[in-house]
Amino acid sequence: LLDRAEAGLARSGLEASDALAERLGGAQGALDRLSSQIAEQDRASQRLLADLDSGLGALDARFVALADTGDERTRRVSTQIGQLREELHALGNDTGGHDQALLALSDWPKLDGLTDDKAEAEIGWVIDLITAIRSIRAEMNLNVVIPVVLAGASADTQALAQRWSDVIRRLARVSEISSAASAPAGSVQLVVRGEVAALPLKGVIDLAAERARLAKEMQKAEADIARCDGKLNNPKFMERAAEEVVEEEKEKRAEAVTRKARIAEALERLKGAE
Repeated sequence: LLDRAEAGLARSGLEASDALAERLGGAQGALDRLSSQIAEQDRASQRLLADLDSGLGALDARFVALADTGDERTRRVSTQIGQLREELHALGNDTGGHDQALLALSDWPKLDGLTDDKAEAEIGWVIDLITAIRSIRAEMNLNVVIPVVLAGASADTQALAQRWSDVIRRLARVSEISSAASAPAGSVQLVVRGEVAALPLKGVIDLAAERARLAKEMQKAEADIARCDGKLNNPKFMERAAEEVVEEEKEKRAEAVTRKARIAEALERLKGAE
């Protein structure tokens, strides 16, 4: 039984050696293809070469140990591995100094004469307007389509809004874009790059209820700040707490401060809607 087991293990080992030899042959072909691209992909290829070399090094050590048993096939595989490692080292030496061929490391192209400050200002205003309206919708949980009124806007801004009206209506979920000399009563006003955009909310939401909701959110933010300050200003806590715990409390405080500032802005906007 032992003889049969040993024979079976021997056959398995030889079959594994043959299979690995075939795979190494495939690796040889892959390395040949890789060498044609290596100059322009230096950093990525250097990492690949290092990984391959590390893997082959582990295999080499394993098969050197197996070759000591006297098996000729295992010895041939070990020799192939050694040759592959030598070729990898040669490739690594040949690819030095080609960093500038990498697109990721190349200088950003200079497009002299192709910039358009007017176009950038126009699309920038559209983006800022859409962002501001979406922020208001999120702050006040507005799920309905609402109109936008440009208050005292210049003729250029009115024309700009009309050119981009389809985009603004779709992305900001507004029903229409109109102009007026001043903001309508009961509207929240936004200042976008010096121009005033008003969202008439009277009758759309309960302004008193919204103020009460924001007041509660403000109290919660202030309580969170006070709780974090209580820990961060406590010498014992700072002495005993782990560094990551202290950093977590600082992050919580910073988030609460940002939240408080955002709520304060929302409350200020509601004052203009009264």
